[in-house]
Amino acid sequence: MTKKQRAREYWYRRGSIDAEEGGDRHAPPHSGFLDHLFSGDQSDTESRNAYREGFASGRAQRKFDVQGAYLRRTDLSLANLEGANLSNADFSNANLRGANFKDTNLTGTVLKGADLTDARNLTPSQLRTAVLDETTKLPGEFSLEDFLRDQG
Repeated sequence: MTKKQRAREYWYRRGSIDAEEGGDRHAPPHSGFLDHLFSGDQSDTESRNAYREGFASGRAQRKFDVQGAYLRRTDLSLANLEGANLSNADFSNANLRGANFKDTNLTGTVLKGADLTDARNLTPSQLRTAVLDETTKLPGEFSLEDFLRDQG
């Protein structure tokens, strides 16, 4: 099962998608977002390429927006979160290893215990706006103590 399929199954189990009717209940990520997030998966190639082309050219109509969502223990390793709005979302103990954070809004994002090892395009200004704790794992170029001192 691909990451995209696992994510879709997760949303069904959470009750965010009405499996019987195929409709959206609580606006889960659009399948285009799943394609974008898990661009390494080899399924739905045409759909993924079309979405990527639209996103790269600025024609994409949707951005990944999970503002205020409860996403604890979510595995978004290697996800492309470029331009995403993760503000005030709870990513406690989430796996975000190797994720791309270019232009991502992390204002108020709870990253307590989150694993950001090898995260790409993550900036100090983004981390200063997020909520971290001593169990948060940052990429090697950052010192967790500096950010915890700034929060305190």
